[in-house]
Amino acid sequence: MPLSVVHGCIQRAELAKLVSRASGSIRPLRPAVKEFVIHGAKYAFPAQLGSSTRGVPTAIGAPVLASHFEKVEVPPVWPSPMGTHWGVSVPPLHSAVLSAIEQDNPLYDALSLLDALRVGAAREREIALRELELRFG
Repeated sequence: MPLSVVHGCIQRAELAKLVSRASGSIRPLRPAVKEFVIHGAKYAFPAQLGSSTRGVPTAIGAPVLASHFEKVEVPPVWPSPMGTHWGVSVPPLHSAVLSAIEQDNPLYDALSLLDALRVGAAREREIALRELELRFG
């Protein structure tokens, strides 16, 4: 991600009171981030399921949620020619998501849960909310 994009994101997050620059470092304001993710992310980052494609499983297709459901024949996926699953495309929040999750399983889980809020049915959203609650503490 270009530095200017990161800087702009941090400024907007600070303005929205999602982060604080207390004592010289940028820290997330966890209660505000939790509220935004649970109640606002699906409106700020709407997504629609697209066509079938190869990709990386997300939402109920991702490992963090797959265990809660019977095998999903055509899971939601982030489109990727390097993906190992065939499913229905869901646009990721940012083009850097696929490279960011390669070495970061907690990030992969969190973004997959967020996608369940963005595109999931009621039961999927309910389970994703419970899983996010566990992560927010």
